[in-house]
Amino acid sequence: MNINAAHPRDQSLLQAACEGNISLLASVDDAVLQSTVCTSGCTVLHWAAGANQVETLRYLVLQRGMPVDIPVAKRAASGRTALHYACRNGALQAAQCLVQELGANVNHKAKQGVTPFQLAVFQNRLEICQWLVEECHVDPTQVNDFGCGAVHWLGIVPIHRADDGEAGAGLLPLARWLQSLPGIDFRAKQKSGHTALHKSSWMGHLALVKFLHQECDLWDDAPDDAGNYAAVLADMANTPRHRIVAEYLREHASREREESCAVLGLERKDLEAAEETRIARIRAAYKAKVRLLHPDKKQTNDDLSEFHAVQKAYHHLLHCGGRGTQENPTHHLPLMLDMQGNALVANTEDDDVEFFKARLLAVIMEFGKEGLDMSNVRKKWQQVWPHVRFPTTREPLNQFIQRQAGDVVEFRRDDQGFIRLHALSTSQLGARS
Repeated sequence: MNINAAHPRDQSLLQAACEGNISLLASVDDAVLQSTVCTSGCTVLHWAAGANQVETLRYLVLQRGMPVDIPVAKRAASGRTALHYACRNGALQAAQCLVQELGANVNHKAKQGVTPFQLAVFQNRLEICQWLVEECHVDPTQVNDFGCGAVHWLGIVPIHRADDGEAGAGLLPLARWLQSLPGIDFRAKQKSGHTALHKSSWMGHLALVKFLHQECDLWDDAPDDAGNYAAVLADMANTPRHRIVAEYLREHASREREESCAVLGLERKDLEAAEETRIARIRAAYKAKVRLLHPDKKQTNDDLSEFHAVQKAYHHLLHCGGRGTQENPTHHLPLMLDMQGNALVANTEDDDVEFFKARLLAVIMEFGKEGLDMSNVRKKWQQVWPHVRFPTTREPLNQFIQRQAGDVVEFRRDDQGFIRLHALSTSQLGARS
């Protein structure tokens, strides 16, 4: 096990906790033992819990006086307890010891409202989840500070914990167990407008995407707050597994095919026939509608609109295969430039700057009111614009952005003191002009 610590002594003590080497832990005094942490801020108690070392947990709490709910103090995992790590790592015996013998709080909330149950879902630990809900009476409908519940955590399980043959197939037992619980809603949206379908598409979990569509009746017909459909999030990830997910969503989970079928009076099964039969049914349905609605029959304007709808549906089903067209319009440069109040004029000296502004705004808008952490600007740029490299600059990033796009964005510090990038509102843009 790779443990990073500032001092060799700390590393050896943390390793001892992982291996259950109580004699080495006993060789140092309480002050040293309780102050020993890795670079992430985890103590010997956290490491023992994650490694399922039950006797070591008893020793550290009962004999050495370590608080059972001692929290991690550093930024990324701030507030997490030993139980968080036991549940995350699937260490059931350690989790049971911490709760049933040592009195750990099963509902302890760490930074951003993260609980042991949420981390158990995040690592696809079905047995731990069942124990927490069925024996410890943990509420499975709980959400964190971003409004993410179990269904959202399920969607972002890391690939190495999710795959079983087909991408994401290893998540289905946990998904079906959650589905059986009262109050669990796979359609629930978190604060950015993401459903479980958005999350699972972002991770490329095809089997879970199919489950959500086929068994939970989720459709890719509702964009998130940044305008992204689930298929768009899969596009942004831009890997082979994600391209398969995006194709599935546009082929099967868009309501556009059903809408076109309804216009022509067809059923979904009519499109599932052999190619020749499918084409014949579409053409027959189209001809029948045209006979009733053709402009030569001197219909009203409303009827003409219906006629054009029939033409559109016919073209969609026959020539486009009924595929969905999910996309985020803010990822189109002309629209983004128009939103700034700038005309898109080709071959001018300012084009590069205006294109940069437009692309940057599209990236920032992915994060809505929360804004974009400055440390993630380049990473998120490549996700939204995978074929356009972020400009190379030698000056500090904040200075470069201020110089290039200071008229459309602003920097703000969040509650924790970190700098976040926000798009200026229309009223703010007007005030600056």
